[in-house]
Amino acid sequence: MSIIGSLDKLEVLKLKDKAFHGEIWKANDGGFRQLEILHIGRTDLKIWLASHHHFPRLKHLELKNCKDLQQIPVELAEVPSFVKLDVFRSERAAASARKIEAKIKEIDGNVARQFRLSIFPPEA
Repeated sequence: MSIIGSLDKLEVLKLKDKAFHGEIWKANDGGFRQLEILHIGRTDLKIWLASHHHFPRLKHLELKNCKDLQQIPVELAEVPSFVKLDVFRSERAAASARKIEAKIKEIDGNVARQFRLSIFPPEA
């Protein structure tokens, strides 16, 4: 991932169908500086360690069928451009998605950035 992250003009990254191998992803400093859209689907990823400075321009994160992912880094809430989070069939990650939504409301106060969270299937 460090090689991909070092691509200066990378704005969209789609990691689908086991494109990412391994249970742990620790984001490297200086990577993904221009990334705006990140899609992760069908991976064996369990632990994702990242901070807001690892994805400083992230706007949209989509997780599909990441059944083993324990949580989404809550620090992503501190990325000012982060406005959309879609979680599909990734039940464990859904709780941290709600924490991100709450933290964004806390950070932004009365200045809404129009954050949109979608979780499917919805909780019963």
